[in-house]
Amino acid sequence: MSNLPDSGTLADFGGVALANYANLPPSNPNTDVDNTKLANCFSDVSGIKLVVARVAVVATLASTSAGIVINHYFSNWLNVNNTLPITSRTSTGIFVFTFPTVVGDEYNVSVGINNNHTVNLQMSLSHGFIGTSFGFINTAITSPNQITVYTANTSGIQADFAGTKIFFTAR
Repeated sequence: MSNLPDSGTLADFGGVALANYANLPPSNPNTDVDNTKLANCFSDVSGIKLVVARVAVVATLASTSAGIVINHYFSNWLNVNNTLPITSRTSTGIFVFTFPTVVGDEYNVSVGINNNHTVNLQMSLSHGFIGTSFGFINTAITSPNQITVYTANTSGIQADFAGTKIFFTAR
């Protein structure tokens, strides 16, 4: 995992010049991988980093900061740093979700290096309300590790939608 959400390139994975030695197929097809197939894999992995969400959250809104509930939370650093985002309601219809500023990943933990990726979210997408509520929801990256959620009723007036679940992602 590179610093978030830095994109990767084929060169990051050592796949630029991968070819089979002397143009021969793998010596043991049961245990060896064809280098040209690895190069395609590395190309796909580096490309997906350009578009994949780093964070997905389902939360139940409330009219107080203490009442906000994180129902489901996923992140690409979740296996190492499973701390939920800090939530707050700053005013009617405005909710802030703050993620860690620095996180680690499974590879780095396995070799003894922790917390070496700076969270730098660049775009967010609000997927809407879950259930029967009608209104508007918008998200914005308000700092490198913070997403602000704005909710409004169908008249465009900010509203808390207390008890309503929302879903958003960020990259």
